[in-house]
Amino acid sequence: MSVLYIGLPFSQWEADEALKRDEEKRIASFQRAGLSLVPVNGGAGSSRICRHYGWDDSFVCENELPDEEFLTDHVFWEDYMLLYISPGAARSDASYQQFAGQAARIGADNGMFVAADLCGVTEPVPWQHQAHIIWRRGAEPFPCEGNCRLSLAFDGQQIHVAGMKEKVYHGTIATRETMPAFLQSLLHGATLEEALQAETEI
Repeated sequence: MSVLYIGLPFSQWEADEALKRDEEKRIASFQRAGLSLVPVNGGAGSSRICRHYGWDDSFVCENELPDEEFLTDHVFWEDYMLLYISPGAARSDASYQQFAGQAARIGADNGMFVAADLCGVTEPVPWQHQAHIIWRRGAEPFPCEGNCRLSLAFDGQQIHVAGMKEKVYHGTIATRETMPAFLQSLLHGATLEEALQAETEI
């Protein structure tokens, strides 16, 4: 299954090696789950970055961010089930965050399941309320607002869940490693409990 992916702005890939390494670890976890990423991104060096990682660059603009017209008319949202937004998107300027928020809104409006990794994100971001599932590290999940139906917080041996009901699961989960498989389980019809049991030591 292919996943649309918005992460660290391509313009920052060469500027901050630590952020790039963190992004690469998240990318690798999707690859291990058998999910291929299709970036929606832009900026100088975009084509070269896509070639390096073997990514389809159909939804990438070489020297600028995709604008709303590009997102609406040129991204084939209906061909994908999942849009994943990494924490790297939050480590960007206001214009990129606005772009990511627009993409999340348009993706959700086109029937996509939008998932946002908010680990390490401390301030509200434009896509937070457009996403259907969000997760973070800590003891308290973010509130479920807007499109959000499921909010998870991972705190050592516990998984705190907020959504239609609040519950705490006892177990361990390495969010970077297992969340792609967890999302895949949900998309294939697993219940929350089934998906968590498959990916944790509950």
